Amino acid sequence: MILLSSCQYKIKRDSEYFCRNYKLDCVKENIIVTFKTSKGNFDVELFGSSNPLTVSNFKKNISDNIYRNSKFYKLIEYSNTKIIRGGIINHENEEYTLNNKTIKTIPLEIQLTNKQEPIYNREIGDPLEFKFLKNTLQKGSISMVKISKTKSSSTEFFISTQKSAVLEGRYSVFGKVINGFEILEN
Repeated sequence: MILLSSCQYKIKRDSEYFCRNYKLDCVKENIIVTFKTSKGNFDVELFGSSNPLTVSNFKKNISDNIYRNSKFYKLIEYSNTKIIRGGIINHENEEYTLNNKTIKTIPLEIQLTNKQEPIYNREIGDPLEFKFLKNTLQKGSISMVKISKTKSSSTEFFISTQKSAVLEGRYSVFGKVINGFEILEN
């Protein structure tokens, strides 16, 4: 008697897979970028060590001059925080054209302290997992705006003015303002 069973091959969807799929140079170390505004400059540390896909995408946007001459265009006030939105607005489409280039959304990317690789394409909904979030929404945190429960905008971002537990686990927090936060407060 011969027993045959089927094997399934599962694609490992880690940061290398997504960086390759989105044709990005995967940044796996923290880097500092300077935002130059009409009100002054501020510095942001981008967490490439924990969010390589999101940081690589953001760095590519900077290199492609996507944010040049763009504005912080919206202030949203919640009961416990304000968020300042910037980037290129695209609320509905997973793919669109900007400056003759095709722009796609990127997977939501969240790093937990008890996992080696980030989690992709899902929010953290279990309150027991919140304690394992590597990057939480603090004063000055920068995150990508979400397009859906599993996708982040590839061009639109926001900066939080306060800690915000109510938004935890739902956004890809990929950096933090380290110098010049008073520019944003103004």
